Amino acid sequence: MTLRDAETFVRSCRLGQTEHGSFVATVECELDVEGDMPRLPLIDEEGLEPFGRQATTLLMQSVARVVNAIRADDARALTDPPPGAPVVSANLCEALVEMMPTQDDGALRIGSSWSPLIAAPRDVAAAVRIEGSYRSAIEGVVRALRPRTSPTPDLYVGKVDALQGGMGPDGRMQGEVVLAAQVEDAVLKMRFELGAEDYVVAGTAHLEGRYVSVRGVLKRGARVHRLDEASGFALVGG
Repeated sequence: MTLRDAETFVRSCRLGQTEHGSFVATVECELDVEGDMPRLPLIDEEGLEPFGRQATTLLMQSVARVVNAIRADDARALTDPPPGAPVVSANLCEALVEMMPTQDDGALRIGSSWSPLIAAPRDVAAAVRIEGSYRSAIEGVVRALRPRTSPTPDLYVGKVDALQGGMGPDGRMQGEVVLAAQVEDAVLKMRFELGAEDYVVAGTAHLEGRYVSVRGVLKRGARVHRLDEASGFALVGG
């Protein structure tokens, strides 16, 4: 994610003309970037296509691999791929889940069209359809591809995003809280349970927009994550 070519390619992409339909986004990617015009020749001395063409080809091939493996009920083909297979990463699978509709009867469609300046790549699907019912299978692939490390508690600081508890047996509110906290370069939403006293503190923080801190073991999910063994919940600054 820190490669210069990748960063340059992403910066050169732009949103295309809007289209009719539900949640349709068109992304235009330049073949190569040098000023305002494609660089010629488009095929370099080593016979390699421009980075943008390589990236788009790999995206379509990798997404097709995910769908084909799930249809064949063969997730191992993604976690233990044969030599030379298109790369499928946990980040790619997480991105697919983020874009998928929440209903099982919906679907995500990813399609590509190619500039006539270079012949279209062979053996690349023009479009791949990812059914909403594939969500749980893709989430399983994400968990399998993530490096397995021993979970250790860590301190997280953020703001209470939601209070989702209920009335406890003692007549006081308690239960699940959602915290939005900065983790590395992203804001993650993590769920955890609080007792009645801490739930009051969470309510105060939510109403006043104050920061809170909590210690626990982060278990990453596709959209919302869990914080196990939550302890030490408190307002930042007393």
